[in-house]
Formats: sequence, C-alpha cells, structure tokens
Amino acid sequence: MLEHRFAKLAALATFALLVIGGTVNPTGSSLACPEPTLVCHGQLFPPMVGGVFYEHGHRLAAMTVGLLQIALTYLLFTRRPYLRRLAFLLLGLVVAQGALGAITVAFKLPWFVSSGHLVLGMSYFATLIFVQDLHMVHRVFGCVVAIVTSIAAFKVFHAARSWSALRTLALLAPVLVLAQVGLGIATVLSLRYVPLAVGHFAGAASLWALWMSALLLTGRRQTEVRAVDLRPSIAQAVSA
Repeated sequence: MLEHRFAKLAALATFALLVIGGTVNPTGSSLACPEPTLVCHGQLFPPMVGGVFYEHGHRLAAMTVGLLQIALTYLLFTRRPYLRRLAFLLLGLVVAQGALGAITVAFKLPWFVSSGHLVLGMSYFATLIFVQDLHMVHRVFGCVVAIVTSIAAFKVFHAARSWSALRTLALLAPVLVLAQVGLGIATVLSLRYVPLAVGHFAGAASLWALWMSALLLTGRRQTEVRAVDLRPSIAQAVSA
C-alpha cells in the first residue's frame, strides 16, 4: 500500500535526520548557520564545508522529511479517512519541530528549547513507526486468526464424524483462510487493486458467516438433545 510504504520511507528519513542532528552539537556546528530559516549565509545551497556541512546538512535533511510528511499526510487523508487526525498530528509535529529548530538558532541555543526540539523529534519518529506498524498489526492478527481457524476446523471435523453439515463447514474454513491469505498478499502487491481489496473483505465476511453458521447449527442440536432428554421426566410428571 502506497501510504504504508511512504510511512516507512518517512521513518527511515527521520532516523537519518536524528543521526545527522546528533552530529551538530558535538562538532560545535549548532550556530554555523546564523539565520533561523531555510538558508545558510544567504544561500539555500552554500558551500558545505566546516560546521556548515553538519548544520545545513541537518536542515536539508529536515526539509526532506517535511516534504515526505506533506505527501504522507495527503495519502493518509485521501486513502485512510479513519487516520485523518493522526495525519494532521504528524504534520503538526513536523511544523512544531521546525519552529523549535528555528527558535533554537534565533535565541542562541537555550537549553530548554534544544531539549524540547530533541524530545519532539523522537516523538515524531515514534508516531511514524506506529503508523507504519498499524498494517503489521493487521497482518499479525490475520495470521493468528488463520492458525486458530485451522486448528478449530481440524478438531471440529474429527469430532463431528456423523454430522455432515458441520463437517462441510469445517472443511470450508481452511479453504477460506487460504483464500484470504492469498487475497491479502495480492491486495498489497497490487497497491490495493479494488476487485482484490473487495474480495479480501468479502472473504473475511464469509469466514465470519461460516463460524456463525457452525455456532447456530451446534446450538440448535444441543436444544434438540435437551428436549429429548427432558421427555421422560415430563412423562413421569404427567403420569404422577
């Protein structure tokens, strides 16, 4: 999925930005660019020598992350409506991070602003990891469901030897699971091709309907068995 891949790319770029940022202070380059803006010594691309290499290199990396985040916000807003708040939170974190960076330079490195700049950067990185891991949570949950379904279907098939309807449902369950896994992989590889995505959703609904049918079927049989067991007691009560 495009937004998932963009989240990964933004997370990798942010990791690189954090590493680059970690070289600025130890090299004494924090004020190598006196302007608290996007330029350094009046140039967007000044000679990258001395402290400018570290300080302006950090700024260029930050600009790259900012552009990636704008694109990621657009993708999440248009393709993942339920993540719109998170998309704007990420964008807000990037804007706030840039503002803290500018304030740090403008006021000659006040420690509390520099500390806030670092903490906010780490927070943004953690939020990005959360966004790209949402898809992994879905995949892990899908694997758990596949394993549990297969084990349950195996046990039901062997326990219901004379119950053809229930055995048929137990046989269908692993087939649906395999189809779901295949459709899920195909959906990701095709960047959410609509027919595949709809088929993946339909497969999940079908698996849910299958187990609900099995539940209703066994519940009906238990009711019938109880009714048969109660008939002698009812007959005795009436004759008495």
